[in-house]
Amino acid sequence: VRFHPGHPEVLASGSLDHEVRLWDANSAECIGSRDF
Repeated sequence: VRFHPGHPEVLASGSLDHEVRLWDANSAECIGSRDF
């Protein structure tokens, strides 16, 4: 899990299934995802 340095309300999480998700830390909602 990492916070965006310029936007501390956005964080990124990664999982073992190669999916990265972006989260709004204020609302705890997923705002985007991508498979790698």
